Amino acid sequence: MLHHPLLAAPLALCAALFSPWAAAAQEGADAAFEKAHKRYEECLRRAPFLMHTRGRRALAESGDPRALEILAKSYRKPGQPEEFARYLIAGIATRHCVADEHVEIYDAWRERHDEPEDAWLWFRALTVRGQNRGGEALEELALGDEDAFLRGAAIEALAAIRDKGLLDLIPRVCERMPKKTAERAALVGAMGTALANTARGDKDTPRFRSAVVAYAHMLDEEHGLPHAAKLVVARHLAQLLDVDELIIESQAWINLLADRANPSAADEGYVRPRFFGVEATGERLCFVIDMSDSMCKAINPAIKPEGPKTGPIKERKRKKGELLTEDDLPWHRITTRFDLAREHLRISLGQLDPEQHFSVIFFGTQADLVEGCKGMVKASRSNIARVMKTLDAITPGSPTSMRPDGTLRGTTNLHGGLRRAFMVKKKGFVAEHAYVSPVAFEEGCDTIFLLSDGTPSWDDWDCMDTNYGEDQVGDPESHAPMDDAPRMHYSGPYARMNNLLEDLGRMNLFREVEINCIGIGEVQLGFLKRMADIGQGKAVHIGG
Repeated sequence: MLHHPLLAAPLALCAALFSPWAAAAQEGADAAFEKAHKRYEECLRRAPFLMHTRGRRALAESGDPRALEILAKSYRKPGQPEEFARYLIAGIATRHCVADEHVEIYDAWRERHDEPEDAWLWFRALTVRGQNRGGEALEELALGDEDAFLRGAAIEALAAIRDKGLLDLIPRVCERMPKKTAERAALVGAMGTALANTARGDKDTPRFRSAVVAYAHMLDEEHGLPHAAKLVVARHLAQLLDVDELIIESQAWINLLADRANPSAADEGYVRPRFFGVEATGERLCFVIDMSDSMCKAINPAIKPEGPKTGPIKERKRKKGELLTEDDLPWHRITTRFDLAREHLRISLGQLDPEQHFSVIFFGTQADLVEGCKGMVKASRSNIARVMKTLDAITPGSPTSMRPDGTLRGTTNLHGGLRRAFMVKKKGFVAEHAYVSPVAFEEGCDTIFLLSDGTPSWDDWDCMDTNYGEDQVGDPESHAPMDDAPRMHYSGPYARMNNLLEDLGRMNLFREVEINCIGIGEVQLGFLKRMADIGQGKAVHIGG
């Protein structure tokens, strides 16, 4: 090739100018990476899971491809707690390493880890790929022969980037459904999210109508969906078509889509569950109740009806079979926030149909099923009575300097309560990877009612360790400072709102559990709304 002599000097000058700039930029990147890597190794030598998370975040924040390679390698042997360390590694990496230069690293990472429990990694990594290179490869995965949960992760990633091809993809996915019940349910949930995320602006198009018709036909008996999965389909279709009824029959939805409403297809005998006046749509309900020490606080008198009686309330006469309502609250027995929660729960459980199922989980410093509730149990009188007997026997402990209102169960392990709500089954809890567990899909809840009066302050992975001078010594519940000490009791990473919210999104990635949040006292309504949005539910604040 011939080079023009007049161009040689300018090209040489450009190279001379570029080389120092590039070298300086690389030196800066190297220095930032080395600093982040040093912090990462320092934090991993410490005991608390919180410190491991901080180190991984510092490494990822460098954005360096070498940092991503290290995180991908650590995913294989992340240390304890192995399951949740992996979820956090995937989440942290994909928050900060999101450029095109990272895509191949994520691809190789996914190829090494392709079990159903890796679906969270796949969803996050495929979202990065889609944002940089479009959705074509993701569409191929959604229609491919991979595990159904990994196919679902591809569909969820397409929804996250609002891929324009999703409406055409959904009918094709409906034709390639797997045989296993939980796998079909996972794809149904993913397609519902996809429809919701792409329908804006497309509702009057043939593509939208074709996608909705194909999705509605998933309710047909030939597809063998469990009732919980049919409920997910109905919830999404109700939201898309702006109706209140949940119809478990495809032709009714197709008629509604064509403006030929068929309200008789709804189950007129179905009574929707309620808690603190919030109405839900499920049939397998998990009540997650805050029992942290702050629930001992006296309720705000303003929430009591005018002129409450001080003595026993004479029960109003009710017709035979008539159920208790919020109008029947025994205000003479309600002094604290916990009292209010207990009495509302009594009414809510009493309103359930005996064929519906429920569980009650409490959270304080620890989280667990309430004694007398073995798991997801039928709403029989005897099962309800056992749970309420346990709750009626609970009385606050004596006040302390840090707890002037008394004590219940300690700090606010909100993540632990929600985690167990997604783990609960017919008896006890699923051992691991509940978000892709066939047992959890079949036996778990389809609706959560969460009641809390505060922001998270604890989780399941607390640890005593050296005070490294990075955190304030104090009471996690009241936030009151305490004298410095050589050792500290650290919470885990899920006492932080951003980590909790992200993990709640993982838990509900495929399950599509409706999440309704009731706040009392000082809790931030915005935080409750963000949790409720993850489950397409409602959030209310009742004072107190």
